[in-house]
Amino acid sequence: STQSTWGTRRMKLLVFSLLVVCASAELFTLTYFQAKARGWFPILAAEASGVDYTYVGITSDQWPKLKPTTPLGQLPTLKHNDVYIGQSLAIVRYFGRFQPSLLGSTDRDFAVGQMLIDEAGDLYNALAEAAFSENQTGYPAFFKTTLPTQLGHLVKFLDSRNQFTAQLTLGEIGIFSQLDLALDVYPKALDAFPTIRAFVQYVKSTPRIASYLAHPKWNLPA
Repeated sequence: STQSTWGTRRMKLLVFSLLVVCASAELFTLTYFQAKARGWFPILAAEASGVDYTYVGITSDQWPKLKPTTPLGQLPTLKHNDVYIGQSLAIVRYFGRFQPSLLGSTDRDFAVGQMLIDEAGDLYNALAEAAFSENQTGYPAFFKTTLPTQLGHLVKFLDSRNQFTAQLTLGEIGIFSQLDLALDVYPKALDAFPTIRAFVQYVKSTPRIASYLAHPKWNLPA
């Protein structure tokens, strides 16, 4: 009958919907070394997005065997269902698909958020270059010139609440993650930028970030 046929179709649709939900709920696996470094931004993005993920922190001894199996011969990587990707900023943006508010609710916030993601990548590269310089002699130039110059640009985008966007975005998490790494090295790095320091405190206070920082799932050295 028409009623039974409709009932069968509804059941098939329900089963299909459940399968889709189950597939999207499959665990995300984020892999990086046993350090915050380039994996810190993706970890915080995963936390803010609310996805169910695990972090695999490998040792330098494990890396040669793992390297040929990675998408681009580098870390971090992310596995989820049939997705297997590298590049930390691509991973961050992928997490944003599962919490659209992190992408920004307006054209302006989306654009600024995306800009901040790339700026976070630039800040990390500059900090890493200083960290790996001979005897870490690159740190003075980073903290006296590079970082202050970039913070001078960034403050122009802060609103009256010392936020870059109306609500927390991936870009804000990115800037926070890199400033957090910088503060691990030099706690006075933001002393000349009180509004940026206020921004850092704002991100720290957002529920999911605050929860993770209070009870870290992964024991990662700076």
